Amino acid sequence: MKSMARVVASASFLVMLGCQSANSTKSHVQTAESVSYITTEELSAEVAEEDGIVLVEFCVPAGCARCDRMRQPIDQLASDEQRGLTIRRVNLQQQPGLAWELGVKVCPSYIAFRDGEEVFRAEYPTSSDLIAVEIDRLRQTTEAQQLSSYSAR
Repeated sequence: MKSMARVVASASFLVMLGCQSANSTKSHVQTAESVSYITTEELSAEVAEEDGIVLVEFCVPAGCARCDRMRQPIDQLASDEQRGLTIRRVNLQQQPGLAWELGVKVCPSYIAFRDGEEVFRAEYPTSSDLIAVEIDRLRQTTEAQQLSSYSAR
């Protein structure tokens, strides 16, 4: 019962921080997206199994102006194959418990994982450009560590 109270409190908190009807967009039409929504179980598996960086966007599919504003730039970031980045979305309306567990309080929020560990976090207000800069920094750090490890052999 305590767990359900947390989920409800978490969902209510997220609603207060950006996904309320006063901030919602007029259109609830969902456009074609290149980034898929995943469940808690899928996220756990993907973060644990992925070799590179996994960026997770916590948002709602429609009705939140801030989420809607960030959706296309994040889709464009996902389509940039040179970054070698995996991006997934978590629907806060369907997975509020996951948001609560990870301390997500603002919609949209972004968490990057590498080797199963959180390495970067950003909340709205942010931009896809700032997220891309941080992802590139993380990728360069990973490449430098791999080169250093290879040279030490």
